[in-house]
Formats: sequence, structure tokens, C-alpha cells
Amino acid sequence: MEFWLSLFADFRDNRYFDGYFLDKSILQFCCMGLIQDELDDTAQVWNTHHIRPSENKHASSQWSAQCGVCTA
Repeated sequence: MEFWLSLFADFRDNRYFDGYFLDKSILQFCCMGLIQDELDDTAQVWNTHHIRPSENKHASSQWSAQCGVCTA
């Protein structure tokens, strides 16, 4: 994802992108599928990674209490 953010920032900084409708439409047409593929790959990796067990069985409730999150 960093690649796309950097690329679009370069377009803007070098004045290749002015934010008008045509520029947005061209970028969507050319890049939307590629960006979606990268997001899908990232989601797949994230959703299938293994979370190692914690020795502290109450870690999530302690974290929630410290952050002010109410868990029931």
C-alpha cells in the first residue's frame, strides 16, 4: 500500500494530478483493480496469520481496562 501512496504523492507533487474529475477517473480506471488486488492479498494474509498463545490469560481484559474500553 505504501507504494501507491508514494506514487500518488509523487503525481501530486510533480503536478501530474490536479484532483479534477478526469484525473480521478483515469486513476480509478488504471489503478483500482491493482489496488483492490493488493488489499485482498493483505486481508488474506491478515485473516490467516496465527496468533501465538499468551501466557497472560487476562491480557485482553487488562488492556481494555487501561485503554478505557468497556468489555462485557
